[in-house]
Amino acid sequence: MPNELSVATAVKNQFPKLQIAVITGELPATTPDPARTSAAINALRDTALRQLKTEAGRFEHLSQHPHVAAWRQAYASFGVKAKRHPPTHEALAKRLLKDQGWPEINPIVDIYLANQAQWLLPHGGYDSDYLSGDLCLRLAGSGLTFTALGSDEAEAVPEGEIIYTDEARVLTRRWNYRDCHATRIRAATQRFWLAIESPDSALIAPDIIRQAGASLADKLDRTLGASVALSVIG
Repeated sequence: MPNELSVATAVKNQFPKLQIAVITGELPATTPDPARTSAAINALRDTALRQLKTEAGRFEHLSQHPHVAAWRQAYASFGVKAKRHPPTHEALAKRLLKDQGWPEINPIVDIYLANQAQWLLPHGGYDSDYLSGDLCLRLAGSGLTFTALGSDEAEAVPEGEIIYTDEARVLTRRWNYRDCHATRIRAATQRFWLAIESPDSALIAPDIIRQAGASLADKLDRTLGASVALSVIG
């Protein structure tokens, strides 16, 4: 069964023009040739970096780009300072613009990070086989904890913070600032659940989310032979 996503009423009320593209998929049983995959990912990265430089060059500061400014405003609305905890797409963009050094993780993640840089929108994802039931974007209640990617220590989640959850755990902190360790996409991942987000279609053109989602689905299909499905909430 697919892992369905719902958005809690409190989040909808706070962000009535929220949009989320959800891409679900599965890799083929036959593993693509590693050298060919690596070359294809490098080509995607080259295209993404050129596009990012073009977009960033339109503004004196990256924070002025509407795809970044909208997310900084969203973070501020639930008490998070983006200067200290930048949204995931802003953090990656700054790293790439500074030293052009791409993180090397695994093919699925490497592809969605290239797409994230190209479209300058937050991307995140999970291994579907480690998710428990359906997902929800909601406000944190009391007593919740979170174990971050690369960590084995649980941290408290403040009430009112926007988070993704499944039926067993908190999946993110500060909306899309950090993912949890248990549901991370691994080199061995076969089934995946990915999301691309906009907090406000009045600030970020509404058709961009679907275009970015279609672009990511196409990259996963062409590069890894993945079977993918795309849907858009909002």
